[in-house]
Amino acid sequence: MQISLSTILPNTSPGKIHSHNATRAEAQELIQEGLVGEFSTALNVISEETIDEFRFTQWSEQANSQWWALMSEGEAGKEAAQHLQEMVSTRRSHASNYLDDYFTLSNKLAELLQDDYPVSAELDQLLDNVDAGREPHINMDGSELPKSDKLNQFWQEHQSEILEMTAHYDQLKAMPNTLSEWLDSEKVERSSEVDRIIDKHRYSGLSGSHQTSAALAESAQTKLNRYGDGETLSSEGSLPVFNDLFSPHQAWGGDQSATTDLMQRSLEMALRIGDARSLNHAVASKMMHDEKAGLVTAYQTLYQPIEAAFYEKLADLQPNFSLQDLLENIKQELPAGQSGDSLHPQADLIQAFADTYKQSLDAIADKQHQLDNFPKTRFEWQEIDSNRQRVEQAVYLQYGIEPWETGPNARLLRESLWEQGLYNFEGQSREIQQQMIDEVTQRAERLERKLFESVLGQPLQGLDLNAIVENFRFNRPAGSLQDGSIHPSHASLEQFLISNQDEIIRYIDSAWLLGEQENLAMIDYQHWMTSDRAEQYAETLVSLIQESREALSLDELFKV
Repeated sequence: MQISLSTILPNTSPGKIHSHNATRAEAQELIQEGLVGEFSTALNVISEETIDEFRFTQWSEQANSQWWALMSEGEAGKEAAQHLQEMVSTRRSHASNYLDDYFTLSNKLAELLQDDYPVSAELDQLLDNVDAGREPHINMDGSELPKSDKLNQFWQEHQSEILEMTAHYDQLKAMPNTLSEWLDSEKVERSSEVDRIIDKHRYSGLSGSHQTSAALAESAQTKLNRYGDGETLSSEGSLPVFNDLFSPHQAWGGDQSATTDLMQRSLEMALRIGDARSLNHAVASKMMHDEKAGLVTAYQTLYQPIEAAFYEKLADLQPNFSLQDLLENIKQELPAGQSGDSLHPQADLIQAFADTYKQSLDAIADKQHQLDNFPKTRFEWQEIDSNRQRVEQAVYLQYGIEPWETGPNARLLRESLWEQGLYNFEGQSREIQQQMIDEVTQRAERLERKLFESVLGQPLQGLDLNAIVENFRFNRPAGSLQDGSIHPSHASLEQFLISNQDEIIRYIDSAWLLGEQENLAMIDYQHWMTSDRAEQYAETLVSLIQESREALSLDELFKV
């Protein structure tokens, strides 16, 4: 029996769902591009009551932590924190305006196209095509989107709205990344002491989690109140969410024990099931925070003595010229005393300072580059191969779970594990045991034959079935050689793994019967990973994650 959408949601059309999906995808792009807070989220429960609304929560834990660090610096710090609040509110406003327009226009496009499934075109496709100098319906490869007449009609009829939307995006894109740069762009007058405090805490937001900032939380929740015809809903609303399980959303503050308990239970479940992906995310959270805090500590170790020397010698420069101004000049290879379009009146003093401390200033500028480009989320951090490999190795060494054991291939979910498992094997007669061993031998011979066929008889240069399976187990390219190079038949070897994955997984789970390995099915994981052991492991990991997320105190760090 087929149930239509209108039966489940009487006032909902496929077009309205398409516009939700399109706007959510666009919001995710803003997060990935770093144009909104790193823990922003668009989690919308679609119902008859909410189908005409889009809810977007903007949150940056880094901005929140920087706000609290500034607030600890007396009156000058409070002034700097107020400026940070203004900058964050401005960014949120640009993002909300842009997504509001995007949601409205996505609705209008969907209503015009009247698509069921699949969608014939989305707003971002039209924008990309026009940005590249093509007609809205012409793709990069020269192909045409379906319903081209309607797409061109939409583009012409809503030109003014599209221009307004793209203007909001341009404003968001143009927002400076740091408070000092934003204040310069807004031409905000402030004292040298405020500048000093802002520069001191340029990276305090990266050092860990402070308490919640009510000032920044006020505008964290955004409800895009558009039906698609531009009318604004009169009601107000918010949707508190757990954005990132292992780095919980901070906008609502309060008792975090529920979040901690949720993290604990989720990790216990991952351990009982033997799912590598969930454990990778948890371990990555700790590793990333530790690495980030280590970078901040190393930076401050370099920065603090130079800051003290700079403001001791050059605190009274007129017009105001900060240590960060000097560092920006160094990065851009400008004269040390460059100020705007001309040299500072006291450029000779600035240049003398730059010459005296050149080595230290270069080192600080290099550390700033590393911190400015540090991944904003643990997902982005894990996309770096070296980080991903470290995480997978840690999970394997600590819990015995290999990278490929995820989803339906998790330790207790895959069927092949129980076909040759130790518990099953020991319960069989000797005759059946020998049959099981013979079957494993035949599987190995079959895979070796297929492997030889896949490379058309080309020499494998030291690779054999076990080496290629080892590459699969530890998420390495199929053709990886011991010296780090890649086999010329790498593409064929990858196809071999893809075409025979189920057989390879059965081979991994039963290879212990041939004396090849002892780390997987030979271990009775279900009986070994008891609920008590899973709880203990999870509790330890949660504690490590929370400890790693605690904010550094720069004053305590350098207290003599």
